[in-house]
Amino acid sequence: MFRQNTRHRERDLFDDILLQLPEAKRQKALSSREYAFYTEVFCRIDETIFEPLFADGCGRPNAPLNCMAAAIVLKEMNRWTYEKLFRGLDFDLLARLAIGLTGLSETPFCAATLFNFQDRLVRYEQQHGCNLFEQLFQRLTGEQLARFQIDAGIQRSDSFRAMSNIANYGRVRLLVEVLLRLYRILEPADCERLDEALKPYTEQSSENYVYRMDPKDLPRELSRLADIYVEVARVLGDSYAAEPAWQVFERVTAEQFELADDGTVCARDRKDVGSGSLQSPDDVDATYNAKNGKPQKGHKVNVTETAAPQNELNLITDVAVDANNVGDGRMLADRMDTIKENTPELEEMHTDGGYGGSDLDPEMAEHNVLHVETGTKMGHARVNMIYEQTGEGYSVTCPCQTASAERTAKRWKAVFDDTVCAGCPHCELCPAQQHKAKRTLYFEESWAKSSVRSRNIELIPEERRKLRPNVEATVKQFTGCFNHKGKLRVRGRARASLQILAAATAINFGRIFRFKRHRADSPTVEPADRAACPAICIGMFAAFIASCRQFAAKLIGSGVLTRSGPSQHPSLSEGLCTG
Repeated sequence: MFRQNTRHRERDLFDDILLQLPEAKRQKALSSREYAFYTEVFCRIDETIFEPLFADGCGRPNAPLNCMAAAIVLKEMNRWTYEKLFRGLDFDLLARLAIGLTGLSETPFCAATLFNFQDRLVRYEQQHGCNLFEQLFQRLTGEQLARFQIDAGIQRSDSFRAMSNIANYGRVRLLVEVLLRLYRILEPADCERLDEALKPYTEQSSENYVYRMDPKDLPRELSRLADIYVEVARVLGDSYAAEPAWQVFERVTAEQFELADDGTVCARDRKDVGSGSLQSPDDVDATYNAKNGKPQKGHKVNVTETAAPQNELNLITDVAVDANNVGDGRMLADRMDTIKENTPELEEMHTDGGYGGSDLDPEMAEHNVLHVETGTKMGHARVNMIYEQTGEGYSVTCPCQTASAERTAKRWKAVFDDTVCAGCPHCELCPAQQHKAKRTLYFEESWAKSSVRSRNIELIPEERRKLRPNVEATVKQFTGCFNHKGKLRVRGRARASLQILAAATAINFGRIFRFKRHRADSPTVEPADRAACPAICIGMFAAFIASCRQFAAKLIGSGVLTRSGPSQHPSLSEGLCTG
């Protein structure tokens, strides 16, 4: 049963540690980063976003969702492990204050509850295709953009690779590991039927098996594994179709083996196994790619943030996790609808040359967004040819003349005036070729579009032409998500997305905290900000407690009250009896 948590707005006079602190320390706590996190993030979490995770009607109420969501962000903000997170929530006053806990008597959730909450988020996304934590990030970010009046008309985007925390499986080891995982879930009768075929593998781990194998035996081993996979599929049929281990087995069979012309099953050639094939049974979403000659297995993250020059504060507006073999342009194209919906004022997007191409151009045109590239993958011609879009066609301008282009069956063709070309000093270097009595340039449409994109930077003022590079500093801030090996601490795209979204929320908060701290004219308490009200309440409660203590001290000093209880003074006893 879903129930909202509002207990953090109710102060406990006897268990509130803030009320027991001296004034100087209390002021330090209220000016800390953790209390700012409480007001900027925790108090603004809309718990109703997570309501679909829980059943309707009566039943056991959920643990405080705002506490758990804030704890996930707090973990990424401090770059903690889960062990450090729970240690902080148990014994660190400021860490508890960040999630609305001012007493030391209890923690509203245990480790298992937090893990179950994350599992529910992952399952909900897998079943419904809806990332609830992404909705929380967008809700918080939209409110922050409006509250700080941040101009989102100009944004910049970049991507980075996020390697999955998986072992580096070779081809044979992967095939053996998948067999072992399947063997562990089999019924005893099925194990007996396959025991003879799988005995060489089941007696040791896949790593040890490959370690003892001679590299010269690799072709023979792949052929043997092909026969074993066929035998396992024949024996088990569809008995385990609902099991994840069997689904992985079927996927690997389709990706690694093929039916030969003679009717036998054999291993595919290495180059025929795609980069999207299974890399590890522990992360079925991880894909393969190489950057600068270095192989990587995992995911790719695309980050978009505001970049208007007049902004004193810029925030991340969108993050997305996808396969790392997807192009940058394709990733941003898939996110343009969401970005434009959340920031409808977007008019200009700055990227590097890796985003240019046919995937992104239609989306930019549909949303009327100017795509500014700081570089291009297109090679430089010896003679500068300028392509311009004119309606549904193109015009091509060389140093001496302009010609209209017309579409051919496969390409575009621009015919130049041969009399002008005859006197051109660049004639020998020109990409246009002489054909009979005319000089013709054939070009692909992608060339023309790349030329248009590369000149977009000339359409904007000089001060806006170098806005993109700072997004690389934002990318650097996400390295806190990685472990000492440069890998994510989680596996699977859904869990990677949860961690990246939490990190983006923490990065935005950090920027807001630093912005407010360094802004000289920032008031201590904003009356219009309901999240700042607890600070006023704490001061009122502290003054009330101090008054009570002073009154008690006076009673003790007069003998009416002792430290152990009421005084037995005769006049007081008589007053109580007669009064």
